[in-house]
Amino acid sequence: MPGNIPRGLGRGRGSTSEVHQDAKELVLWLARHSRRGGRPADLALLAFAGGLPVPEETVRAAFHTAIDRLILRAEDDHVGVTEDNAEDRAAVIADSAARAGQLGALVPRRIRHIDGRLRDMGLSWAPASVKRMDWGSSSSEPMTTQDFATMALTVLRLGAPAIWNQDLGDVARALLPADAASPLASMIEHLSEDPSSVSVQEMDGVVPVGDLRDALRQLTANAPLEILQLAWQTVDGLCAWAENLYIAVEAELDAREPGEATLAWFLAAALGARLFLVVALRHHRHTLSEHAQLAAELLLVRAMLQRLWQQTPEGSWELLANPAVVPACLQRLIDPGFAT
Repeated sequence: MPGNIPRGLGRGRGSTSEVHQDAKELVLWLARHSRRGGRPADLALLAFAGGLPVPEETVRAAFHTAIDRLILRAEDDHVGVTEDNAEDRAAVIADSAARAGQLGALVPRRIRHIDGRLRDMGLSWAPASVKRMDWGSSSSEPMTTQDFATMALTVLRLGAPAIWNQDLGDVARALLPADAASPLASMIEHLSEDPSSVSVQEMDGVVPVGDLRDALRQLTANAPLEILQLAWQTVDGLCAWAENLYIAVEAELDAREPGEATLAWFLAAALGARLFLVVALRHHRHTLSEHAQLAAELLLVRAMLQRLWQQTPEGSWELLANPAVVPACLQRLIDPGFAT
């Protein structure tokens, strides 16, 4: 709640205060939405999302609190782990999280379900025209959920120095249907074989160095409130897009009439939007804190694209307008030309 506004009475009569003009609306909203045991930060996020005039410092503190929760329980439990190597430490934490059942599936069950139904209907995830452009995986073993958790935790804690082309390629392949051919995944996987290729570490400042949670805190502390609001709304749009696409494909398959939704699902796997589909359906029942975390992560993607755009303005940035590459609901936020 905004504090009362002090006002002097003049001529030595002391002072008084007036209720802030935004207070009435917030009081009524709180009366409808607050509940016993509710977290104040979650209430602040919910009010902010609803367009209520929540004080700026309260909004930013709520995002900060949400990012503080961006931690595996196993990470918190292993403060005393003795491994000096950051990747070894992450592996120990990921192993503990896996044994405790904290990781979940890399690709949500609902996505694998649709993939399987499409395969059963005779759809090939590796048509000859696409398979010709896929050189095959450059790794001897596919990435497991635990492998991914180890990599993700290492990147979260170290930033750019922990990102390698091979890891990115392994992730791109792991998110696909099991038997899919993907020129995009293949290109990423084999970047290291091209002497002219550039690794993430060589892209000056594109990915922050150090714990990425610090970068998320900085972004949410400094981004204009309208950008924070847009990021929050973009998460809503992303989750709605993924859920609606899933329902539409399911309906087409039930009717045995594959149509536009089925084609969109197939193209998402081939051209890159699959990543956003996986993220959204993993978070389709997220908490307010997780919503704020995902909004902050999208802000980080936006910031990285802007830096990359500044370094390579001649790149094929028009591809971001293709909904099979980036869903339409994300395009306004992560457009690298969007004003900072």
